[in-house]
Amino acid sequence: MAVRYGIVKFMKVAKIGTIIPWGGDGNEGFALSNVPKGWILCDGRLYNANRYPLLASHLGTTYGGTTFTGTFPDYEEGQFRVPNMTLKMPIDLEPEYLSQTAYQYGQIDAYNKLISEQTVPLVAGFGLTNPIQTTISANTDIDFTVNPALVMQGKMTKITIGNPDFNATVYTVNRKLSINHTPGHSHPGTYSKANPQFSGPMLFEPSAITTGGGVTGSCGTFGYSECQSSNNTTAPIWQNGRAQATYYGDETHEFTLPTTDRFYNFTGSSYWQNIPADSWPPPGINPSGQLNAANLSYLFAGSGYTSNFTVTTPNKTHQQPAWTGVFPKPITIANRRNHFGPILNYNPDTAAAFSVSNVNIGINATSISLPAGTNIGSEYNLTSIVPFMWVYTSSTQTTGLTPGTQILSISRTGSSTSNYVYTLELSQPSNNLVALTNQTIYFLHGTYPTTLNNTTDQLDPNSQSFLGHNHGSFEIQMGVGSLSPPATHPVNTVSLGDVSPESINDALNIIADVAMPALVTTFIIKAY
Repeated sequence: MAVRYGIVKFMKVAKIGTIIPWGGDGNEGFALSNVPKGWILCDGRLYNANRYPLLASHLGTTYGGTTFTGTFPDYEEGQFRVPNMTLKMPIDLEPEYLSQTAYQYGQIDAYNKLISEQTVPLVAGFGLTNPIQTTISANTDIDFTVNPALVMQGKMTKITIGNPDFNATVYTVNRKLSINHTPGHSHPGTYSKANPQFSGPMLFEPSAITTGGGVTGSCGTFGYSECQSSNNTTAPIWQNGRAQATYYGDETHEFTLPTTDRFYNFTGSSYWQNIPADSWPPPGINPSGQLNAANLSYLFAGSGYTSNFTVTTPNKTHQQPAWTGVFPKPITIANRRNHFGPILNYNPDTAAAFSVSNVNIGINATSISLPAGTNIGSEYNLTSIVPFMWVYTSSTQTTGLTPGTQILSISRTGSSTSNYVYTLELSQPSNNLVALTNQTIYFLHGTYPTTLNNTTDQLDPNSQSFLGHNHGSFEIQMGVGSLSPPATHPVNTVSLGDVSPESINDALNIIADVAMPALVTTFIIKAY
């Protein structure tokens, strides 16, 4: 059975106390010997604290146990209990959602069927749930009536059973999983990178180049040159290649090596389209989030025969072209884009940003509230405001929202569209040291360093491929099936005009299995 490297990597680096579903080994099943190393079952079992001190320090006696003695990690006595996830499945479903059209999908009485009409609601608040029935049971009585002409005792034969008058409508609730329920994560690895040691031009050597003569340093390795002259009477030798040059600008200059952990916007061709820049400094704050340097001067690192010196005005004879606009560059490869947004003809580099005026930004704010009554667009309107969008203030401002800020979540207070107040949680604090009022902020879909998993036609949250789905409602009717009555049934104390036959209460019990197909998993917790 193939093992996905990403899963193995995750299970090794998961934090102590992490709980995940485990589907068992494909060949051996759920045998305890197959539980991955470092994990134990979430079966409510008691463990000695000194056996798993790391997990014991995280859980304590939250799920039961006895007081620990000793100090971490050398516990002497005491036990802790792991959570019991047997026959349980954590889902995110709240009762009030069933009253919203977006979660009903045509079943307008879903709330009544699952909450109001149930003696014990099938969905409870605060994230708690009651088990949803997977079987429906019904009992049917058999009543006998006769019209006797004599007082007698007898028996009844040739009894038949007709189909009972029973039916029920079963409703299913679609799963509520979307991009907002996907936790933040990373894909670790080792990547090649440049390590600039100064601003200005740097030499890169082809791998086949040969150096010699009066030089010293890392002259024969691939990468930027650290060769220095070692003998002022012997000329260096350069063979089998030519040196390539590029320019480097740090976070206060042209910023040529941005990390791709956030969004950037290099607007203004005179500042960003060439390195060294044609004009400097640009208005506002650097896309790196730091203040722009006053000019393009830099300190050039010399050698044993050349002292350090300051370059006041860089020579632009060998300017290198650079990308301007939204960074990373918007791309589409194999019908997969590296950004969200409307499906048709959307390019973050040319699309108009959605703006909101009269916004107040607190000092180092981690959230901002939009003015009451702001229309952020209809549900899943990708041209207005949705989570994960890029939010920014004017590019000419030096203080305000920190460059590259994203919306993590959106919450709402108020009773109607006229007084709704939307609060946006920000991915990083604002950089202003004084409160700002009456600001205009802009919203745009940023770009990512890799393409998204979804193809272009699957990026619309209103599409069936993006949304959860349901199986609608269906009817259940009860039939006789394989049941048959007894061949004879005694009738006692039959009198003229009166009879007391023996009735059979709950003679028939019909059980319908309405369970949906399920994947059997168990839950395990990271212990060491």
